[in-house]
Amino acid sequence: MLSLAGAALAKRAFARLKRRVDYTEMGGAPLLGMNGAAIICHGASPVKAIKNAVRVAADWVRNDVNHHIKTALEAEAVLAEGREGGRE
Repeated sequence: MLSLAGAALAKRAFARLKRRVDYTEMGGAPLLGMNGAAIICHGASPVKAIKNAVRVAADWVRNDVNHHIKTALEAEAVLAEGREGGRE
């Protein structure tokens, strides 16, 4: 009886975990190096994965992720130049 109560309490937590690890929730992986948003999906992806890949691409554009990546890379390049310049 105790195990049934524990299972009932854990059911919601396991449902959340399943959503977090389900690849169809993300839809695909971003292809970096593009001047835009490109999400790569598996050729056999179900409709849910494609729908979510389109959503992720729209979020990518809406949040201007390319600009944030470019800014971070430029800042790292400046820091790297400073580190290399101090070694001379």
